[in-house]
Amino acid sequence: MDTSDVAGSALSRPAGMTEAATPFRAETGQSLDAAYRECLLEILVGGEEVAPVESENSVGAGRRTLERRNMSMGVARATDCIVPNSRNLIRATLAVGRFVWMMSGSNRLEDVRFYESSFRDGPRDSGVGKFSDDGISIPGSSYGARLFMPRPGLDQVSECIQVIRSDPVTRRAAMSVYQPEDAGRVSADIPCTFGVIASPRSNCLNMTVIMRSNNAWFLLPYNIFEFSLLGGIMASEVGMLPGDYHHFAVSMHLYEEHWKNASESVDAPSIALDGFGEMPAESLASVRKLCAWEAHLRHTSAGMSKRQFAAENRRIRGLFPEFWQSFAKVVLAKAASNAGKADSVLEIANSTHGPLGQLLRHELRLEELEEIEASVRRPVHEQLELWRRGSGEPAEAV
Repeated sequence: MDTSDVAGSALSRPAGMTEAATPFRAETGQSLDAAYRECLLEILVGGEEVAPVESENSVGAGRRTLERRNMSMGVARATDCIVPNSRNLIRATLAVGRFVWMMSGSNRLEDVRFYESSFRDGPRDSGVGKFSDDGISIPGSSYGARLFMPRPGLDQVSECIQVIRSDPVTRRAAMSVYQPEDAGRVSADIPCTFGVIASPRSNCLNMTVIMRSNNAWFLLPYNIFEFSLLGGIMASEVGMLPGDYHHFAVSMHLYEEHWKNASESVDAPSIALDGFGEMPAESLASVRKLCAWEAHLRHTSAGMSKRQFAAENRRIRGLFPEFWQSFAKVVLAKAASNAGKADSVLEIANSTHGPLGQLLRHELRLEELEEIEASVRRPVHEQLELWRRGSGEPAEAV
């Protein structure tokens, strides 16, 4: 079957490829590039088509879905936080915006809508606004609010940092996102993330994220970005190195409109991205400063002049450690864009270094990113060809 037929017809897969006959499973020790491609292929080839959910409040209502249950993927380095897939690159502005929103502990709709390109000036029920019950807050996907202040005076992240400092091999550094009241709450937004566990071993801090449900095409790359950075920040606070990253979903799925895109991503070229470098020690204070600076900028940037944006761009160098400067510049570029200062956006983007600078310039169509050979094992390509043809037996994985 040709990939062009995927989105418009019932899915067919090679003989013998059912949910119980998955040819491989992504494991810790490989790159994020390879792990993500294998995740998509495992859903396409070994997933089960499930009926659309019936709840009208669910984003999956009425959508055909391919699902792989109880699926995990592992990455050797938690600092490997950007999926470098040429077919499905994250947007720098949205990724950084979501990360800052999470780290700020906010649940306010307008705080994160600031980073939406298509819907910021649209109705409140467009884009991320459709997950708000009252047009003011995001009740479930505000992971930062649930991690940093689920109740007054309770900061799960800081508490877990203290637990790790007191016991460097603890198994108790677990943070809950899903709460008991979510079990029966009627809402447009029930959290997809169940919880986050930090496991210190051999002077490395390993991270495990548990999801009840995960959209593998759109949300998974952003979830990996933000939770990997959270793990790096916690490691910097306890004097450990970032370890491996595990991502587990009870339902890892693809909606029908993404099947074709996902199949093309499996063997699409990778993108050559610069590395982030080493995160500085005790980065939590720097990130909190970044969040406070971002909140002030977001509320004042609409009235800023080109000269003021240029001055703020220069000031970033003295405000934040080098690692976090590119995050601030991405925020500043988005603020300048929302304020209609195209020249300022260009100036800021061209001064932004590292992988976020590359992604930002690519997002603005200022830079073509270098494509390199995909980081996948050969059997992945063979499996994909079998799926596309719709006939034949699966090749044996190695």
